Amino acid sequence: MIKMRVLAIVQGEFGHRKVRNIRAHAPRGWKIEAWELPPSLPPLLDDLEEYLQGNLPKAELVLALGESPSSMQLVPEVARKARAKAVIVPIDDREWLPSGLELQLNREFKALGIASAFPTPFCTLMGGKDERINAFSKYFGMPELKVEVEDGVIKEVKVLCDAPCGNTRYVAGRLIGTRVEEATMLVQQYHHQYPCLASSIKDKHAHDNIMNRAGRILEKEIKRSLRLTI
Repeated sequence: MIKMRVLAIVQGEFGHRKVRNIRAHAPRGWKIEAWELPPSLPPLLDDLEEYLQGNLPKAELVLALGESPSSMQLVPEVARKARAKAVIVPIDDREWLPSGLELQLNREFKALGIASAFPTPFCTLMGGKDERINAFSKYFGMPELKVEVEDGVIKEVKVLCDAPCGNTRYVAGRLIGTRVEEATMLVQQYHHQYPCLASSIKDKHAHDNIMNRAGRILEKEIKRSLRLTI
């Protein structure tokens, strides 16, 4: 298992919730630090150094959990100063990372020699060529469950890979004691109760809103894991 220092750029409560969940369930030996930005930033940051005062923690992996396009403008320089080898920029809301800015960041990361991933939403993250992104995605990303059923009732749900926000773990706990035939109908309800942190605004690139996509991903995994018990 690779040991990692992870630096999360946060700008609001959504980011903090993800950091809390990752800290609580990351493998032993991982160090998770948060670097907080002001909740409000100018639309265009003319002088990046103004916001990068002081020493940034060194990290192998950076998580871009800002909640505005302005915050995303800082990510390449934060990654460079932290000496990161990889960056994950989850797209949970297109208003925070418009398509044009995503392309710009991708070009900047390539120029810096930094591996990057742009999962849409965060819980679609799967392994890739970079060992740091791959290691992170084994614990946080595309949900993976193992379900135990007895007499048609769900007795245990083991979370092998959680959504970074903790939604998978929450839904898994609520499903215990549920009859198998009712489980898939309840997934969307529990998924929204948590609540999911993805946007409910339609994403023209996905032809649906990102929150619905996250819910379908979890529902599909519940169905898959239940089939293995039959």
